[in-house]
Amino acid sequence: MPQTIDLKAIFDHAGGYAPDAYAFIRDGLAHTVETVHGNDGGPLDPEDESRHVDGSQLCLGLSDYALQRYGLLAKPVLNKWGIHETLDFGKIIFALVDAGLMRKTDDDTLDDFANVYEFDEIFAEPEPTTVGENCPPPPPPPRIDIGSRTRLGVLVWMDHPAQGTGSLYAVISSW
Repeated sequence: MPQTIDLKAIFDHAGGYAPDAYAFIRDGLAHTVETVHGNDGGPLDPEDESRHVDGSQLCLGLSDYALQRYGLLAKPVLNKWGIHETLDFGKIIFALVDAGLMRKTDDDTLDDFANVYEFDEIFAEPEPTTVGENCPPPPPPPRIDIGSRTRLGVLVWMDHPAQGTGSLYAVISSW
């Protein structure tokens, strides 16, 4: 007989995280296990403790997975789901463990997930770049050498929405 899973009870036990957070944790766990232990090509055996990852490894793997999957939007996505610190990962994991959907070793504790890293540091937005004395100038437009003159060329596309067409124009100046 199939096991009945009370998802609402799991969500409430963990602390009310969005349902997408649980799918992310599941997929991120698979990513982390493969990163740490490699992929032997076979199916994962839930009884195989040799492929165990601890809380710190899992938090690092989840940040890597979030950045790969969501890029610069990783932090806003996780925050939208209610995940604001590494301890939130642990709360979700332990709710799934308590529900019998994941396993832990006797050495694993919720504290393993506390303060593994700061979200603001790991998911930092890149510094904006501006043109200034420390930035190189943009590259010059392409030059076309025809005969004895050097020409500066730019291609311009002009839409003609009324006709449903467009035109490509070459703007060339010479000196």
